[in-house]
Amino acid sequence: MKKELTLTAEKLVLRYQKEVKTVRIVRWVMLAAYVLMLVVTAANITFPRAVIAVILFVLVMKVLQGAETQQFVELQQVLNQNCDAVKYTEIMERLLEAPGKEQNAIRMSYAKGLYYAGRFAEAQEALNSFYLQRPSVGTAVLYRSIAFGCCMEQEDLDGARREREEVAQLLGRVKPAERGPAHAQLQIMDAELALAEERYDEFFPQQTQVLQAAQLPLQRVSATYRLALGKLVMGEDAEARQLLEQVVENGGTCFMAAEAANLLEEFALPEKAAEDEA
Repeated sequence: MKKELTLTAEKLVLRYQKEVKTVRIVRWVMLAAYVLMLVVTAANITFPRAVIAVILFVLVMKVLQGAETQQFVELQQVLNQNCDAVKYTEIMERLLEAPGKEQNAIRMSYAKGLYYAGRFAEAQEALNSFYLQRPSVGTAVLYRSIAFGCCMEQEDLDGARREREEVAQLLGRVKPAERGPAHAQLQIMDAELALAEERYDEFFPQQTQVLQAAQLPLQRVSATYRLALGKLVMGEDAEARQLLEQVVENGGTCFMAAEAANLLEEFALPEKAAEDEA
């Protein structure tokens, strides 16, 4: 799929829909074959063999269901790996226009794309149309992380603190084995709030830890951008510039890359003025 991420949003959507359709056809064919087998062998099949047949059928259906889910996961690479928020948002917008049972997952991904594309008010509106009914831990954390990010970018610290508290409460409710995503998101939120509240002695060790824990390119770009902002505030311009250049180079169409480019341009203005005077 990596090579295919350079395709247009329209072609990626068409490819995804074709692959999903193929998997679903295979599932129906397997179901029909299974029912036919039961009808043909009903008179002679023994109970143990019937149990084995049921188990095998269930396993095959789960594999095919996993294959369908994997197709959607691969689309996430457009944002997570390529940091192309604009294309990713267009993909999810196109998928929303087509009916399907995975609309909730697409709607959440659409809100995520809007956020990373810098369309914060629209992302918040998309979240408001999403109904959280017994969500998985991952879905709940993603929802709160997008809402938190929108609040932070729109300077709504009270709203951001509320979203942080929701994640903290979730962390206390889930089983220890399921706490990973919530704990990681809580670290990110704490670091960003520390920066916004000018608690720099807390921010830098927290943000350094967030950057070290980042695995996906999108996560590294976001963490690097926040660290650069902190360096700017502290007057460490040389380090800040180096970090901002990394964000521009790797940030694709995410809003952090655009913001980093603007900040680098501000760096260049005094230098250009000095050269003109000389």
